[in-house]
This record gives sequence, C-alpha cells and structure tokens, in this order.
Amino acid sequence: MRGNHEDKNVNRFLGLGAECEKRLGDDIDDANSAFAKLNEAFEQMPLAAVIKDKDQKIFCCHGGIGPSV
Repeated sequence: MRGNHEDKNVNRFLGLGAECEKRLGDDIDDANSAFAKLNEAFEQMPLAAVIKDKDQKIFCCHGGIGPSV
C-alpha cells in the first residue's frame, strides 16, 4: 500500500531525495531522474485494498485506521 513516504513532497525532504542525490548523483528536479521515476511508480500503488476470503473481508491500508473511526 502507498503510504506517506511514497508521496513526492514527503519523500523529497525525508530521505529519498537525498539518497538519490548522494548515491546516484541524481538531480531530483530532472523529470528523467531515478527519483522522478520512483515517484511515478509510487503513484501507481493503491492507497487501500480489500482482501476477500469466502467468509471475511480484510481492509488494508498504510498505517491503519485510528481508534475513533
């Protein structure tokens, strides 16, 4: 599931951008950078999913649902 670290604005400042710059020599503002391509892949990840079994359904999401919901 896609979580907060798979958001381009979050991962730019919380590690992925710096890792791509440091390890790959990436210009993370370049549309053809590894950073940009990773974020394109992240955008394809689902935010949530339901796994169905014959007798139950399981809701899956990053971080879960808070106790007040």
